[in-house]
Parts: sequence; C-alpha cells; structure tokens
Amino acid sequence: MIDWVTITRDELTEAERAHARQFLADADGTDHCDEGYTTLMNAGGWTVHCPGEPVTDGHVAELLAQLVELRRDMPRRAGWRFIVDLVVGRGQPGEKLRAVYARETGIAEDHAFPPALDPDMPEGRAVVAEEIRRTRVYYEAMRARDAENARRHAERVAQAQARRRLPPIRTPDPGPDPRQMALDLEPGTPPETKS
Repeated sequence: MIDWVTITRDELTEAERAHARQFLADADGTDHCDEGYTTLMNAGGWTVHCPGEPVTDGHVAELLAQLVELRRDMPRRAGWRFIVDLVVGRGQPGEKLRAVYARETGIAEDHAFPPALDPDMPEGRAVVAEEIRRTRVYYEAMRARDAENARRHAERVAQAQARRRLPPIRTPDPGPDPRQMALDLEPGTPPETKS
C-alpha cells in the first residue's frame, strides 16, 4: 500500500503542498463553477474535506491517493496531466508528481495511457478516426435497414387494404326514368302529349 502521507511530507515541496491545499480549499464543492471542482467531478473524483474546515496535508495525501483511481479510469493522457497540474501546479511540479505515480503504481504513463488509444496522440488519432468511420458505417446500415423495413411495412399495409376492398355491386340499369325526363324541360313549357 502506498504511503501518501509520507510522500506528501517528504517528496512535495512546501510550495507544492500549499498549491494542493489551495486547490482543495477552492474545490470544496460550494462553487460548482470552479474549474478545479468541475474537472475533478467530471473525472469521477471528489473533494476530501468539508467546506469551511481548514485544509491539512492529510487532506492532500487523501486527494493524492484518490488520484490513483482516477488515473486508472481516465482514457486520456491530456486529462490526467491537466488534473495533476491543477493539484500541484504546471510544469516541473506536475512532472514530478506524475513520476511519483509511475514509480508507486509500477505503471509508466505510456502504459497507463497507451498512445494508440489516446486521441491526443498521433497514433491515437488513427484509432479514433477508424472508430468514427465504423460508427458511421453502422448508423448508415441502420438507416438503410429502417428504410427497408418502412418500405416493406407500407407494402404490407397496401396489400391488406386491397384485400379488404369489396368489389362494386353491379345493378341493372333500369333505363330512363320518365319523371326525370320531365325535369329536363324548360320551365313554363307544358310537356307534349300525344293525342
């Protein structure tokens, strides 16, 4: 088991510990717009102290221990580096802490974040492009299948409606109706009668 209390005390400088304490004080969960808080929460982490209570080196050690789990679950090297830089500072402090994680976990950063799977790396861009292509092909096939299913359904509905239609009933033509013929005359002219 990794002793993060000792690592925090012996391997981080006072400036790095102060930066981490300030990060925890700012990311205490009371300001949901805080960059550190939202980044930590979006990565699956949490704040390790109660709002308003003073932040100690013990809280920093708990946060560093928590970051081991975040590192394991994060897919992108850039996201991992961003969180470490937020906690201890950009540049040399972040590089030093990332080296501590590689040493303590026994997993180098290239193994934790394989370049072929990381979309931020050139090798990973090809993998991501291939995944996007496969996803597009899949959805195009789904749309074509749905269109074919809709066409077949419309065809079945039309056939069912055709079977339900009754043929017209044929009735004999009775011939001209004399009453109707009288209506065809101009108004005011008496009908002709045969005498």
